[in-house]
Amino acid sequence: MKLKCLEHVPTVISSCTEVATIRQTDTIVRGKAKSRIYTALVHEVSKGIHIRVIIGKMDTGKHHFLSVMYHNNNSRRNSKLKSTSKGAL
Repeated sequence: MKLKCLEHVPTVISSCTEVATIRQTDTIVRGKAKSRIYTALVHEVSKGIHIRVIIGKMDTGKHHFLSVMYHNNNSRRNSKLKSTSKGAL
């Protein structure tokens, strides 16, 4: 299911319309305390289908892609309806 979302990641990152959540945590890496920021970006890739991309950033480092998923149950339901109609015999 998540592999279907993977093709939309560049689109969501480049044209994000909504930041769903921002979480900040403190972790210990190699004996040093580091702060890590997780950001959830949400974008509607097609009518009724919203994709959420989770990005993490350690201190002042680069952003790293962590996860991709459907944003809500309606997005999952809409994608299933569209995918089954394409593959129906």
